[in-house]
Amino acid sequence: MSLTPKQGQDYLEKHGIPQLIEGILVGLLHSRPDDPLEFIQKCVRTAQDKLDRKNINWDSFIHQPIHLPPIQPSISSSTKKVFKTEISEQRKPHSRDSSPHRGNAPVRLPSIQKQDSDASPSSKKKSCKTFKPSTINFTEAMENKKIVFVVGGPGSGKGTQCERIVKKYGFTHFSSGDLLRAEVASGSEKGAELKAIMERGELVPLSIVLSLMKYNMEKHKDSKGFLIDGYPREVQQGIEFEKDVAPCTFVLWVDASQETMTNRLLKRAETSGRADDNEETIKLRLKTFVEATEPVIEYYKKHNKIRRVNSEQDVDTVFGEVQAIFDQYVL
Repeated sequence: MSLTPKQGQDYLEKHGIPQLIEGILVGLLHSRPDDPLEFIQKCVRTAQDKLDRKNINWDSFIHQPIHLPPIQPSISSSTKKVFKTEISEQRKPHSRDSSPHRGNAPVRLPSIQKQDSDASPSSKKKSCKTFKPSTINFTEAMENKKIVFVVGGPGSGKGTQCERIVKKYGFTHFSSGDLLRAEVASGSEKGAELKAIMERGELVPLSIVLSLMKYNMEKHKDSKGFLIDGYPREVQQGIEFEKDVAPCTFVLWVDASQETMTNRLLKRAETSGRADDNEETIKLRLKTFVEATEPVIEYYKKHNKIRRVNSEQDVDTVFGEVQAIFDQYVL
């Protein structure tokens, strides 16, 4: 007997399947075992034998957290959580015996550098919450880069269009949500801080999202351009990004009606098994998107940076419109 999407969702949630699958995937990405199938089997056995399935979380199968070495006593307490990726040119490479390796040994990181003694307390506190690009010429490196914000509701098809843009134009594709989840799954100290914020049900501060974005853009500074997916979610995010990183070239608005997006998501729900692919949740997500994004679109319209494509059409036709826009700036 076939199930309705709601019945399928209820069945999966009753048995804790979404949480189990999420936990296994995060565990795989964190541990990277040589035999992933054996790892999955162990996770399933653990879920069967030892855990209350209702208590399975996304991090239930992360078995070997990374332990950072203690901070040197000589360093001021105000610098304890500063992320530094700069390494002095005079620093000699680590010997083979002291290289980081898998297992229980701690990962050896470069010692934290002291900040200038005349730095204000407020500036030190702020640095504890940021990922710093490793070069002082980051802004200069971004000057001639094409930076495109991509906005579009759930079911608009912006993910598909982003994939095609990356393939044709060689852009680097970032999603702020994916970057945050990846940092949490990495087991880093900063990831632990982010996890604590999320578990308290709080929004990650804009400053942290922006610094994480800058940190990852710096690592791909040789890219032809950047697609910033689902960003900005509010006007202030865009203002801060353009102030601290670089002005966006334009905003690609992948536009579809709420009716079309709802129908697409309900169609996806027939096979996806995603808990948020039900009609009630879909309507709420669309309402949230419209309320958050309308001010962003109006703001960038005033700056003549909105480039709209009609996503009511088939995928190829929509991408034809996307190419016509990108060719003006990239070719």
